[in-house]
Amino acid sequence: MKQETLKSAMFHGAIVGLIFVTNSLVAYLFGYNEFKPLAETSVFSVLSYLILIIGIVAAQRDYRDNTLSGTISYRQGLWYAILVGISISVFHSAYKIVLLKYFDAETLQQILDFMEYNFISAGLPQNEIKEVMQLTNKTLALSFMFAGMVNFAIITFCIALFSSFKIKRTAPNNDNDNKKIE
Repeated sequence: MKQETLKSAMFHGAIVGLIFVTNSLVAYLFGYNEFKPLAETSVFSVLSYLILIIGIVAAQRDYRDNTLSGTISYRQGLWYAILVGISISVFHSAYKIVLLKYFDAETLQQILDFMEYNFISAGLPQNEIKEVMQLTNKTLALSFMFAGMVNFAIITFCIALFSSFKIKRTAPNNDNDNKKIE
């Protein structure tokens, strides 16, 4: 993989990631977060997906037009979109860790309390629950980061499957300049 491709993907991922995080921050400031029922966060969720879709397509087009001289294969577009998505996920996951650890510890504690309640309801011994909760308390934020990155990878892959087809463009044949460029 070319270093230029990686730099470009990280650059585009940083831009889309900052916009995505800004949307999440605005949603949080208005009292919405992704731990509430979907009906309460639907406007911000839809906006998040639109930002993600538009950002990935714009990044692929910019990469195709400015780095690859106007041509891109389906495979190149797919991999580039995945790299952009990974960059976005790093920004968003870092935001979630900072938010949960330092600014919204109450939500983190609610999640831990819910987990402990479920362990008690399942009939686990108290000493095992205590050990698991101590470990979970230390690793929950990192678990959210990992889960968020996996979630972004899956969502980005799904978006990339379609967007890569849409932005794919091969070099035109020299014998027929009027032939439609795919």
